[in-house]
Amino acid sequence: MAILRRDNSEIVKYNSTEVPVYLRGGKLSDYPNFSEIAHWHNDIELIALLDGEMQFNVNGNILPLSAGEGVFVNAKQLHYGFSDGTECHFLCMLFDPFTLPLSEELTKRYALPVTQGAPCLHLTPSGAPQKAEILSSVKALYRMRESPAFSLRAAGSCLTILSALYELTGQKASASGGQNILLLKKMLSFLEEHHTEKLSLDEIAAAGGVSKSTACKLFKEYLYQTPVAYLIEYRLHRAERLLNETDRTVTDICFETGFQGVSFFIETFRKKYGLSPERFRKYQRTKQQ
Repeated sequence: MAILRRDNSEIVKYNSTEVPVYLRGGKLSDYPNFSEIAHWHNDIELIALLDGEMQFNVNGNILPLSAGEGVFVNAKQLHYGFSDGTECHFLCMLFDPFTLPLSEELTKRYALPVTQGAPCLHLTPSGAPQKAEILSSVKALYRMRESPAFSLRAAGSCLTILSALYELTGQKASASGGQNILLLKKMLSFLEEHHTEKLSLDEIAAAGGVSKSTACKLFKEYLYQTPVAYLIEYRLHRAERLLNETDRTVTDICFETGFQGVSFFIETFRKKYGLSPERFRKYQRTKQQ
């Protein structure tokens, strides 16, 4: 499971201790119902699609992505990828531009404007040459992930990508995110920290310092679901991980993830995954053999 900071932003587990870069290949079917859970982190993120299609939600804005395309997601932006069941293989790269081997002056001149620029950017192989350069850099670094000089190549790739992003967005930096996103993050952090407890809409709204109607409006606007629906989905994601990674009983997992009754948990899980929790566990372990 992801490791979270106190504000519930994700702590990224890097491939290299020398150059903080996270790089992996993945597919949407690795996620329940072909959808990640909404999250954010201090690193900038780059997604490059190898095949298939997906949609990417960044602060409530939906970007449709096709094979050969990708997306840049700036630091601290609320985001997740999903599809309607269409498979998609992709590469994911994350790095913190403030940890690159740059002088303080260059960091202020180039890294800071990028992180204060556009929340996201649709990357296509045609159009601005910098977009194609970013996609190519991600793919090239992934091919070299087993190289004994990976850390050096990673540092070079990150600097190349940062240069391209600066040319695309950093020169016209503007404040990103906004007050609504900050309020939504407060409520998400509260939900994720207290998901094992019985929560009311009043408590969720109070965590963001807003009314119940405003809380519902923010969840609908940015995540396209109600606060309660998000809470149930988050609990199901946690339950799915526990079923895969532990031998705990269905009853234990039910109450550990915040569901108030075993029957409701089993019924809700079956609706989302198409199988009961026990059959889901057996199916996943059969696949891994």
